[in-house]
Amino acid sequence: MESWLKHSGVSGLDDLELADFSDTGRGVRTLGRFEEGEKILTIPHGVLWTVEHAYADPFLGPALLSARPPLSVDDTLATYILFVRSYGSGYDGLRSHVEALPASYTSSVFFTEAELEVCAGTNLYTTTKQLSRQFEDDYRELVVRLFGQHQELFPRDKFTIEDVGITNSERCCESATDTCFPSFSTSGLSPPCGVVRWILSFPMEIRFDFWRPSRIW
Repeated sequence: MESWLKHSGVSGLDDLELADFSDTGRGVRTLGRFEEGEKILTIPHGVLWTVEHAYADPFLGPALLSARPPLSVDDTLATYILFVRSYGSGYDGLRSHVEALPASYTSSVFFTEAELEVCAGTNLYTTTKQLSRQFEDDYRELVVRLFGQHQELFPRDKFTIEDVGITNSERCCESATDTCFPSFSTSGLSPPCGVVRWILSFPMEIRFDFWRPSRIW
């Protein structure tokens, strides 16, 4: 993943490292001190997964725009990722990112029924059941509003509920965060402070604290 990021024009990675913090879990730590207003990480706009990029795609965009009511940001990005993964040609840069993502996760929403039953009576069990039902409801909505309307773009064997569930896990349950970076730069974006959706290949949270500048957690 790091080599892909550097090849894509991301700068600042040499000043960061992955870390496992005792109080907040896995995250990213800076290797030196940064002052408020100093640039930490620069990511070209072209490598970000955005709703705007999905709508601008000549094949996927018209189908997304036809959905009524419009898809949520989460569903749009999940569909975009699956579309790039399933498409036969093109999208080389984006596909190389998708291929670097894990094929499976250990999140409880992917437990077998037997594995989940071990957790019966816990908050994890209740939350997992709720998430599983939500995934199923979301998938049925996607089939009715989009997949079923454009089967030539969304073959059922490549857009299964398992595929959508994994993509949602990549996107929001384990490895994505919406945040505002006061000193974060994305090339081509203006203004530099805004909400950025991350899709990472590992479960973590990124948050910049400029009052304790030696650490990102």
